[in-house]
Amino acid sequence: MKLLIVLFLFLAALVVEFDAKPFYTLRNVKTKKMDPEKLKGLNQAIQDLFKQNFDKEEFKKGLIHFVKAFSDKEILEAWYSLPKSERNCIKQAQNIIYAKIFSGQQYTPDEALNCIKNSCPNSTEQIQKLYDLQIQKLKEALNKIRKEVEKLPPTIQDVIKKLYRGLKKIGFERDEAKLRAAFLPFFQQLLEIPEVELKKLAELCPDLATILTGDLRKPVVVIIRKFIKFCKTGDNDAFDQEFFRAVGKLIPFMQEQFEKLVEAIKNAPEQDLPDFVVQGLEEEICEAFNQIYYFQKEEDQQLREEEVVDDSKFGLFNEINLIV
Repeated sequence: MKLLIVLFLFLAALVVEFDAKPFYTLRNVKTKKMDPEKLKGLNQAIQDLFKQNFDKEEFKKGLIHFVKAFSDKEILEAWYSLPKSERNCIKQAQNIIYAKIFSGQQYTPDEALNCIKNSCPNSTEQIQKLYDLQIQKLKEALNKIRKEVEKLPPTIQDVIKKLYRGLKKIGFERDEAKLRAAFLPFFQQLLEIPEVELKKLAELCPDLATILTGDLRKPVVVIIRKFIKFCKTGDNDAFDQEFFRAVGKLIPFMQEQFEKLVEAIKNAPEQDLPDFVVQGLEEEICEAFNQIYYFQKEEDQQLREEEVVDDSKFGLFNEINLIV
């Protein structure tokens, strides 16, 4: 299980090089038109289901536990040693940068850092120290992940490197054709991994055995071939009924792995953090939840007041820039 998590983190970390530009792009997808009344009913049903099964307080406790268990202690202490007014200033500056990125503007990490410094001149020195500390910790984490990946069979390492090199070439470009071209050799090479190396990986990651060499290998191959077809043609018809049947066969496996991951997170020991860190952390998470709930109420009110619903907004995915 540990190696599975490490492999997942490595794939995510490879997308970001410290002197490069972090990015994560999703293809814009729009829904078909839906009757406004049906859309309202569907929206209400989803909200009701969410409210019935979602415990706000329990989720907050779980999130606080996750941060206490897995976040870097030095970074937490550096962040919460700043006055709350300065933390708010930095977060506001970050939000402005995110908004500009969502609208298509491009930023390098250094450009984003300078924008935050200019917005919060009272904390310029602390902001630089915090940034340097984050980069240092990120490099240390990446080195650990690379050491774990070196334990993987050679062909599998090559597959990961090929994906990294392809994505690195794209950078900030929002070109679907180039993105598909970057992923194509990755998916193709997945099908070329020798059986003996798949067995070695299954031994290293027993949780993956069923999709590497077991009963779920066939639906995985179907899914990979569909993605190869999409990368070659850009045609969404690649994701047909056969594709979704294969995905359906994987759902119980994915659910099982997700439950194992949740259980591992739940049982992870928490770090011994100073009181000012714990207090600041709990305050920020509670404030974030209150903002989300306030926003949801505003959305509900707006939806009720609209005479005609533009349902295209419910199916639009824009570029996401995630900074950890």
